[in-house]
Formats: sequence, C-alpha cells, structure tokens
Amino acid sequence: MKIFTQTSLLILLLIGISISLFGSNPKYSLSSLAQDKKVTIFLAEENNEEISVTLSDYEGQVLLSEKIKAGETKQRIYNLKNLPNGEYFFEFKDELEITTETIYVEGSEIRILSTEKTIAPKVYHMDDKLTLSILPFGQKTSITLMSEIGEELYVETIKEQASISKRFDISKLEYGIYTMKILIGKKAFYEKVYVN
Repeated sequence: MKIFTQTSLLILLLIGISISLFGSNPKYSLSSLAQDKKVTIFLAEENNEEISVTLSDYEGQVLLSEKIKAGETKQRIYNLKNLPNGEYFFEFKDELEITTETIYVEGSEIRILSTEKTIAPKVYHMDDKLTLSILPFGQKTSITLMSEIGEELYVETIKEQASISKRFDISKLEYGIYTMKILIGKKAFYEKVYVN
C-alpha cells in the first residue's frame, strides 16, 4: 500500500509539473524524473508544425540535435545518464518562437532551472518596403541588413523596448539577395530579402 501511495504521489507530481509547463507553453513541455537522469518532452495534441530540439552544454557545444516532424509521436524520452554534472540547455524552436530550458545535472538528478522564450521576429516584404515587427520584451536588440558579400548596409541597436516596429524603403538597393540579421538578446534570426 505504501509503494502504491508513493507511486501515485509521484505520478501526480509529474502531471502537475507538466500542466504548469503546458500552461506557459501549450506546444510542448519538459519534465524530468527525479533519480532517473531522463528528460521527457511532451508535445501538445495539436502539434502541426516541425519542432527543432537541441541540447547544448555551457560552452555552446551541441550534444543532441533532432527535428520532430508535425504530427509525430507525442512524447520523446532522452536518457542523459552519460552527462557529467553541470548546466545544459534544451532549445525548442518552431516557426514562432525559441524556448530555452536550462537544466542542471547533478549526480543522478536533473533539475529544470529556468525557461526563457524569444518570439521570432516577423519580416514582411511588399513592393519596395520592408517591415519588421519584433517583440524583444526589453532585451537588447540589434538589426543588421547585409549585402550578398556580407557588407553591413544598415545597423541599429535598440535597448529596453517591449516592441519594435521598423519600416525600410529598399527601392534604392541594387538587385540581389540581402540578409536581415536580427539579434534579440543572444538569439540570432536571419531572413533573406530578395530585391529584383
């Protein structure tokens, strides 16, 4: 009876953690089982877009990289038993946002320390106008427009703004493929701009 009660409490705890994480991100959640060194990713039922999953260490070295296709299995389990103690980062990326879950491995346990979300900027190109919509939520943001050879044609750094909206007249640019680089905090986004 005691084992049944402990197991029931553990299951309720895991459900509670998953519900709280789903509340903050309805697309997926991350949970770890104490004393097991396994991390489980639960995908939402309506998973209709590809999700890129990356695990990296504190130095930025990618240890695991996987793409979960739309409609694929609703759960992934990663066994992290061979990881040494330390801080690691699970990054989930889809078309709309990047979510970084910071985890800490210590002995046979894994703790989820924090969650950080970055909304992907939107770049709209219509006629000779380029419009940017960015939601950095106060994070330092830099916008750079580069030519095909990497020459920086426009650079701007913006600090402490919740939202940024920019419009550019690109009618004077020569024909070619340009790159718009948007750096929000430490997350970089790249968008191709075709001028013809």
